[in-house]
Amino acid sequence: MDSLRNAIATTAVSLIVLLIFLGILEVVLRSTQLFGATVTSAQPDPVIRWRFIPGSTVWDFKENDKPVSGKINSHGWRDVERTVDKPDGVYRIAVLGDSFVEARQVEIDTNFLRLAEAQLNAAHGEQEFELLNFGLSGMTQTEQLIVLENDVPAFDPDMVVLFFYPMNDVSDVSPRSAGSKSRPYFEVGADGSLVLDTSYAQTDTYRWRSRLDPFRRHSALINLVIQRASALSEGYAIERQREGDEASEAGDAGPSLSSIYRLATDSPPSLMKANYALNKRLIQEIVGRANDANMEFLLVSISLAYQSERVQEYREIDPSFDPRYFANDLARFSGESGFHYMSLQEPFERHYEVNGRTLNWGQFKQGHWNYEGHELVAELLTSKIESMLD
Repeated sequence: MDSLRNAIATTAVSLIVLLIFLGILEVVLRSTQLFGATVTSAQPDPVIRWRFIPGSTVWDFKENDKPVSGKINSHGWRDVERTVDKPDGVYRIAVLGDSFVEARQVEIDTNFLRLAEAQLNAAHGEQEFELLNFGLSGMTQTEQLIVLENDVPAFDPDMVVLFFYPMNDVSDVSPRSAGSKSRPYFEVGADGSLVLDTSYAQTDTYRWRSRLDPFRRHSALINLVIQRASALSEGYAIERQREGDEASEAGDAGPSLSSIYRLATDSPPSLMKANYALNKRLIQEIVGRANDANMEFLLVSISLAYQSERVQEYREIDPSFDPRYFANDLARFSGESGFHYMSLQEPFERHYEVNGRTLNWGQFKQGHWNYEGHELVAELLTSKIESMLD
């Protein structure tokens, strides 16, 4: 009997010590953001996979040389606070995109949307502009179309700007090539209509993430563990997908470009060609929805590879690699479809040739835009919007 009581007492003490240790660790993680630990700013969404929690704080530790934080506004976007009702005399522009538009790598007031907004307002004293940020990491034209339908109309914008990023948008638009299958997809039906598939919301993976969400909101430790486990799982899935795709396409031919870069060569992968066709089909649908609502539309394509060293490296693997493939193809596409278009490819190439400085975090990594990159994009976007208004 005494041995049982001793065992119970020892277990109880061990449990108390463990709880105290976990409590101290939680406090340390919350106060120092050690290992990038914070409570989550995201919540599962049954239609677009995930959203920001309104009023939460989002942190980024990955690319900038310092931690960057920012407040999510009451509507759930990484933007300054906006009223739903458009103020009199305001020209509103809704900007759709992925992590380049969300721009958590820089402070909100230094991202290209806020800079362009300030430039437009300074140049047009009689006309006020608001550039609303509807960017969310990982979004493709699938989620952007859904956001345009469900979130944007309430703000009554006068223009829609969509940022297209080939590296992610082409591969993630189809479940056959996306790293994560837990997201919505559009398919083209037999009659040519778009059919939305959100069956991921019925999977065990999504249900478990939803159940864990309350714990992630209140514990930096639990959120850190789940983040690391998810990153390992998705990273492994993406790598396996990439390896399988490259093996099937390249065989024993030696070094090969990634699938997206090979789309810009004379031997494009059939899957990526089909995906890119779907991207353009979705863009056409977005253009149509904007036109139906009497909104101007502008498509902006993000640069592929603009540093001469990178281009040379890729051409040594495949001489037919064309870094301007998407810029030129989308220019033709916009001309045929009748909407405004701007490419960042050529301006980024010129800037690098003249200044020798990369506009992304990391010397040659295709990371997100650094401060100088945001400044250039702001200038280009301001100029393009002014030309459209003229």
